[in-house]
Amino acid sequence: MKFNRIVFSILVCAYAVMWAGGLGHYILLGRPPLDAPWAASAFLLLAGILVIASSSGRDSLSLLAAASIGFLAEILGVRYGFIFSPYQYTEVLQPQLLGVPVVMLSAWMVLLSYVRQLLSRLRRQPAWLLALGFQGGLLRNPAA
Repeated sequence: MKFNRIVFSILVCAYAVMWAGGLGHYILLGRPPLDAPWAASAFLLLAGILVIASSSGRDSLSLLAAASIGFLAEILGVRYGFIFSPYQYTEVLQPQLLGVPVVMLSAWMVLLSYVRQLLSRLRRQPAWLLALGFQGGLLRNPAA
C-alpha cells in the first residue's frame, strides 16, 4: 500500500511539473515547446493513468469501457465524418490508430471522470437550487 502511495505521489508530481512547464512555456513564448513533441502525448497519458489510479477497480473498468466507446466515435469521425463531422488529427499526438491518437482514450477518461464527479456533486444539491440554476440558464439563453 505504501509503495502504491509513493508511485501515485510521483505521478502527481510529474503531472504537476508537466502542467506548470507547459503553462509557463505558453505564457513566456506563446506556443508549445517545439523541441519536445512527445510532451503532449505524455501529458495526456499521465492524466489517464492518474484517473485510473485514483478510481476503484469497478470505476476503472467502467471508465475504460466508456473511453473505448469514445475512441470508437473518434475513429468514426476521422474515417467517415460520422457523429462529430469530418476532422483529422495532426501528427503531434503519437502513436495513432486509424488516424486517432491512442492517448485520446486518456482524454475521454479524464472527461468522463470529471463529468461523473460533477454529476455526483450535483445530486447532493437541493432540488430547488438545481431548478434555480436551470431557470438562470433559460434566462440567459431563451432558446435552450
